[in-house]
Amino acid sequence: MKVAVKKINLDQLIEKLDKLNRKCKIKRGESPYSEKDARSLIFDLLSLYIQNWLLNVTLSKQLFDSEFYEKNGLGAIDDESMRKVHLNYFDDAKNSFFFLVFMQLENYFRLVANAQGINNWKITKLVEETIRVFDLNSDNIELWKIVRNLRNSIHNGGFSNHNGDPINYKGKTYEFKKNQPINYGSPSDYLFFIEELINNLIVELNLKSSNIKIIEHNYANISFEREE
Repeated sequence: MKVAVKKINLDQLIEKLDKLNRKCKIKRGESPYSEKDARSLIFDLLSLYIQNWLLNVTLSKQLFDSEFYEKNGLGAIDDESMRKVHLNYFDDAKNSFFFLVFMQLENYFRLVANAQGINNWKITKLVEETIRVFDLNSDNIELWKIVRNLRNSIHNGGFSNHNGDPINYKGKTYEFKKNQPINYGSPSDYLFFIEELINNLIVELNLKSSNIKIIEHNYANISFEREE
């Protein structure tokens, strides 16, 4: 089975990541909620992961420099080997970014939902109920289904783990077929979906939940002491 891998322009990706990071900071600055509120802190957390991925992409350029391997005692390496090393490193960093973002999104949705008395254990049911209770745009349900399927495919080694109905979102149809590799896991895809979540689901939910004075984030009163 051959899987097409899109060519990646690292400089363009760095620009897109920087733009998305700046958007998170703008949204955070516009938030009417306190710094301990989940509806504000979500933008700080997303910004943190975006910055981490930006750093990974920037540093990954060294993996195309043969001197990098020699200076670090790894010996001589040919161009094809460097390409494979970079691809593996890049994919790991990309998927780690997406997984961490999903983790924080799930936590954010649970905190907002629970504050409204919505306590469904299954995250998809919880998000769908939250969208209905807060009367959000129904497109957000389809967007969440796509993101959920992408997350689930990471757990399944990059393959879809169940058959589902085609998902239509903003004029494009997304299909996830059981035991088939996903086709929407490129850096551009990930950035598109994260930006859509920020611009639509998160912003709208923050606005529609304004009747709740504060939704304290479960990180709010945690401090960390590093052991030497």
